[in-house]
Amino acid sequence: MKFNSQARSTHTASESAQDNLTGALGEVCVRDSADHLLGGAVRLAQPPVGYRVAIDPVLLAAAIPIQDGQSLLDIGAGVGAALLCVLARKPAIRAVGVEVHGHLAQLANENLRCNGFQEQAHVLTCDLSSLNSPDSALNSDSDRDQTYGQIGAAVIEPASFDHVISNPPFFKKNSGTPSRYVTKQISHMEGDVGLSEWFRVAAQCVRPKGTVTLIHTAARLDETLALCRRWRLGHIKVFPLWPGAGKPAKRVLIQATRNHGGSTALLPGLVLHRDNGTYTSAAAAILSAPRALDLL
Repeated sequence: MKFNSQARSTHTASESAQDNLTGALGEVCVRDSADHLLGGAVRLAQPPVGYRVAIDPVLLAAAIPIQDGQSLLDIGAGVGAALLCVLARKPAIRAVGVEVHGHLAQLANENLRCNGFQEQAHVLTCDLSSLNSPDSALNSDSDRDQTYGQIGAAVIEPASFDHVISNPPFFKKNSGTPSRYVTKQISHMEGDVGLSEWFRVAAQCVRPKGTVTLIHTAARLDETLALCRRWRLGHIKVFPLWPGAGKPAKRVLIQATRNHGGSTALLPGLVLHRDNGTYTSAAAAILSAPRALDLL
C-alpha cells in the first residue's frame, strides 16, 4: 500500500514517545512521528517505521453512515486513524477501539487526547481471541444481557454498537515473508486469528440493523462475502477502489447490515488516481477534509 501523500510528517523530540517493537520477528526502537490527515483536521502520532497509516483508514472512516448520538467499534484500531477521521466528521458519537499491540493502543489514546476526543472515545488493548462469545449469542433474544468480553474494567457486550469498522490484515498466515517490524507484520498478515474471527467479533458486536464496514483486498472478495452470509450480514454493498481508470481494483470497501435480507450490490466505486499518479478530484475531496463517502 502507498503512504498517504496527504500526510505531512515531522519527528518529535520527546523521549517519552518511544516505539519499542519487540517480538520474535525482530526488535527496533525508534521515535514516533507527528503526521496529519484530512488536510490537517487530524493530528496523528505514529511510528516512522513498520506499519504506517495510508489512505485505507481514511476511506474506511468516510464510508460509515454514522449519525450523531450513535456508537462505533473499530476492530484493529492501530494508532486510531480511522476513529479520528470519523470523529473529525461526527464528533457527537461514542466510539471504542480494540488493538492487540499495546504501544499502538497507547498511541491511539494519546492521539484521541491530542485531538480533543478523549471524552468520546478510547482504545482497549486486547486480542480478538480473548473476546469469546458462543455462536448462539447471535440467535439469542437476550444479547444485551450477556457479557461478551472484558478487558480490565471495560466490558464489551454483544449487539452494543450501531456500527463496526475494521481494516483487517489482507494476507493469510504464512502467505509471505514476515516483516521485521512487528506492527507491520500484525497489520498486513494474519496470525493465529484469521479473517473469520474478525467477522465473528464484528457481527456479534453490532446491533440488529447496524452496519459492519471493512476495507479488504479484492483477491479475497469471495471469502469476505461468504463470511458476511455466515454471520447473517446482508444487504451487502461492494464498493471497488480503482487504482486508476481501466485498472483492476486491488481493494474494496464492503458494507453489510446485520439481520438484513437484502441482496448484494456491486457499486460504481471510486477511481483513486489520474494517469499522472495524482489523486482524482473525487478521491482528493475525501482525503483532504472530513467528508462522507456515499456508497449509494
